[in-house]
Amino acid sequence: DMNTFTRADAAPTAVDCRSTLEYALKVATSTIRHRAVLRLDLGATPPVFGDARRLSQVFLNLLVNAFQSIPDDEGAHEIAISCATASDGWAVVEIADTGTGVAAHMVEKVFDPFVTSRRSAGGTGLGLFICRGIITELGGEIRLQPRRPRGTVARVILPPAPPSAPVN
Repeated sequence: DMNTFTRADAAPTAVDCRSTLEYALKVATSTIRHRAVLRLDLGATPPVFGDARRLSQVFLNLLVNAFQSIPDDEGAHEIAISCATASDGWAVVEIADTGTGVAAHMVEKVFDPFVTSRRSAGGTGLGLFICRGIITELGGEIRLQPRRPRGTVARVILPPAPPSAPVN
């Protein structure tokens, strides 16, 4: 599965968000399930125009961030993953966790290069920076929102692919 991430960039096509998210889940699930319960609500989304490999990279990074925010020794936790179509027809993917959460004053700063709360654990501070670059290139947005009483919601919003887009 990891070979998918090392292939050369493919030509952009109409991509199904659910299948790219399911792929990222396949890679990450064995690690996540030891620390959190996964909750899935994978509704229909419109195809988006891009590279499935790069979109999977974004989703995998967000899943790993959610997993890493959950303490080893602290009660029951969950990671909730959802896909939906917004009222404007755009695709929305959310990954919400019950981990330590991102501080409100850091919500925008975490997208800057080399900003990390996990430097001692080997974090480079490039993951969310790269994710924002990929999503922006696709014409979308990525946002983080603190979740109360604990955790974070990562929201990816992508425009639908044009009807004439080649399908992968």
